Amino acid sequence: MFVSEQAVGAVPAPTDAQLAAYVKAHAPSFSSPEYREVTYAGIGPDDVSAQIKITDAQLKQEYEAREAAFVIPEKRDIEQIVFPNEADATAASAKIASGTSFTDIATTRGFKPNEIQLGTLTKADLADARGDAAFALPVNGISKPVKGLFGWVLLHVTKVTPGISKSFDQVKDQLRQDLTKQLAMAKLIDVSNAYQDATSGGASLTEAAKKTNMHASHIAAVDQNGLAPDGSKTEIAGNAELLAQVFKADVGEEGDPFQTRDGHFYVVKVDGVTPQKLKPLDAVRAEATAEWTEQEKQKQLAAKASALAAQVNGGQSLEAVAKSIGATVQKSPALQRESNNDVFSPALLLAMFTKPVGIAVAAPAGKGDAYIVARATGVIHPQPPVQSPGFQAGARQLDAMTASDLVDSIASAARQKQGAKIYPAMADRVTGEGS
Repeated sequence: MFVSEQAVGAVPAPTDAQLAAYVKAHAPSFSSPEYREVTYAGIGPDDVSAQIKITDAQLKQEYEAREAAFVIPEKRDIEQIVFPNEADATAASAKIASGTSFTDIATTRGFKPNEIQLGTLTKADLADARGDAAFALPVNGISKPVKGLFGWVLLHVTKVTPGISKSFDQVKDQLRQDLTKQLAMAKLIDVSNAYQDATSGGASLTEAAKKTNMHASHIAAVDQNGLAPDGSKTEIAGNAELLAQVFKADVGEEGDPFQTRDGHFYVVKVDGVTPQKLKPLDAVRAEATAEWTEQEKQKQLAAKASALAAQVNGGQSLEAVAKSIGATVQKSPALQRESNNDVFSPALLLAMFTKPVGIAVAAPAGKGDAYIVARATGVIHPQPPVQSPGFQAGARQLDAMTASDLVDSIASAARQKQGAKIYPAMADRVTGEGS
């Protein structure tokens, strides 16, 4: 039976003392966030890209170095049947022309499916006449007899993967972007190294940033979401990696430059920290009241459901107890431990499967705010799935473990009966294990 919030009535409004205690117990939810004052400097690819000039000679050199990525030959999945002579190959070709399948010919010749597959090949992979023959066929086409390296063959093309050929002019812009990005990264690494040299020489963060053309900035207060105390977004809002570093850094220390996924380099110094502070009760009264009321309602529902289950276990019928709160008794189909749904939550199923048949239990419903009082009326023991591969594998493992334990027990009993003793140190020396 369902125990809804109507069964416990309205929850009285909390007193100020109750509300204050709740707010204090859940301080992180009702506190202003930690704020950090930070000075930082940064530089990114856009800051140095304008300094990079790429010549056509560099682009052509890059194209040649990466030509394999731009010029990809056509590939074909090819099957082959080998014949001892041209006459047999010609006879087989005639049968195929009359309707016999390539696979049937291969089977007649005694080949298994995997034995006729040459794989996915380029024309260059077939250095003899087979290359010209195979790459002149359409998909599912079958060649006439061809003289191969090891005899006469028939070829069957099962799949064609078109080649790719991009000229220098087609990829010139892409090459320029890629080279610019590579050279920009090299310049940024130089800037990072120069910054560290400057700070090693005694320069402050802002001095070293100015010397290396990094952009320095100062934020009076920022929280972990990048917001200022007034709720506005700071200049680093949305930069998750930079914010994470700001809230990881120790106060007063100037760390080394670090790189973010977008290619920027940053360095941060936390100048001060304003810790979390519990907000005044009046500022959080509405939110705290709503949360306290919901929590109290759940407590009362849990208590009511437990009390109703106790009445059933004390001798009252489930029907009578349900009637007392205007609920009805419902019956479910057979359940398993994993049968959780909108009605039967994991907590309710766990309670039912850990109590004897006939004992009432109470737990939250699978969905919504209601609680449920339920009891099992019987137990069904299904037959083990003896045909299941998993069951059979488990049975074999259990057999092996039982046999091993039995052998160990017999051996142990025999040693005790004979008074045999084992000297591990000596055994290790003899076998070399201890060396």
